[in-house]
Amino acid sequence: MFLIFIFCRHGEKVSLSSKCAEIDREMISSLGVSKAVLNNVIFCHQEDSNWPLSEGKALKQKFDEIFSATRYIKALETLRQVRQTQGQKVKEYQMELKYLKQYKEKACEIRDQITSKEAQLTSSKEIVKSYENELDPLKVT
Repeated sequence: MFLIFIFCRHGEKVSLSSKCAEIDREMISSLGVSKAVLNNVIFCHQEDSNWPLSEGKALKQKFDEIFSATRYIKALETLRQVRQTQGQKVKEYQMELKYLKQYKEKACEIRDQITSKEAQLTSSKEIVKSYENELDPLKVT
């Protein structure tokens, strides 16, 4: 079944032929509102028009649908979880950084010790060589 649907968009008349099942989708996109606003506010049946006076839980559910609060709450919860996860990773990386700094300092100390010991070894080799040079004339005799 096809319908001709005429409405004004930005001051111009537009005609649309569509199946009945797609009318809701077209209304939502044309009016720029969510399906919950369309069903609960704009096209609310007279018998259901007193929903703002309903009980707390039902009223909260309607408002959550209209204002997409559940999506917002889920997004906030996801952000909170991501922030907590990232905070934990930051703590782990800070601990790792602390230990890496300690290892770097220790490596620098060891490198300095090696340089010092190499200098001592070179000095000792020169002393031994000078002693050998002094002993060479005595070995010949």
